[in-house]
Amino acid sequence: MRVITEPTVHVLSVPKFFDHPSYIIPKGGTDSERLIAHAGKGCYDSYGLDGRSLSQHIESLISTGHGSVLEHANISIFIEGISRGCSHEIVRHRAGFAYSQRSTRYTAEGDANIVLDPQYVIAFNGIAAGNDVGLEWTALLNTFVMQCRSAFEAYKNQVEWLMEEAPKAMNGVARRKWARGKARQLLPHALETRMTMTGNLRAWRHFLVQRSDRAAEGEIRRLAAAVMYAISPYAPLVFDDMEESAEMVDGYPEYKPLARKV
Repeated sequence: MRVITEPTVHVLSVPKFFDHPSYIIPKGGTDSERLIAHAGKGCYDSYGLDGRSLSQHIESLISTGHGSVLEHANISIFIEGISRGCSHEIVRHRAGFAYSQRSTRYTAEGDANIVLDPQYVIAFNGIAAGNDVGLEWTALLNTFVMQCRSAFEAYKNQVEWLMEEAPKAMNGVARRKWARGKARQLLPHALETRMTMTGNLRAWRHFLVQRSDRAAEGEIRRLAAAVMYAISPYAPLVFDDMEESAEMVDGYPEYKPLARKV
């Protein structure tokens, strides 16, 4: 069993924009931004190279709350190193998102990993560095890790027993699904999961605001910071108004947009 202290976010897919031969938009911007600009200019029939630059156009769209045009651009990411508990929070974001998550019925979890909350990570890193983090935190962390390891051991034992007791007509995948589906109730919320997550840029803005907020769980705040770092280069103009707080909470920033209605 491996202990994970940070998530990993890998960008899988971003828009590829093809300029229209007749309806021209100003030069510049990423493909995501050009797609948004094309959609926005179509609303006002303001195509052409005269007038505002592409960056000025997108800034105007966001500042006036014309957020629907951001829904044309989707970014897909692959997330590793988050807990099942964190994923339950993530999938509550429905509008504008799609998810494909590692299944605990189809996969063997007996040698799985656990993910630590940021507060536990402080103690974990301190102990690993040979620092004195206090008896209370040492005991708490050790107890947490041991209980997770015990849960995995109980899971493995139950899967083995259920495989033997499964209906005789079941074979292969069906037999494993039957056994794992029952034993997985023993798995801890700290169990690492992995998922592909696709969202349009309006939805991503909402996710980042909600999940970087200081009232959000520490682990999902940690993920929000990683997501912002990963996706913002693909549409920097779209995230330009999202101010990063000077004060860090749990070591991670809050993102506050100037245009909240987007």
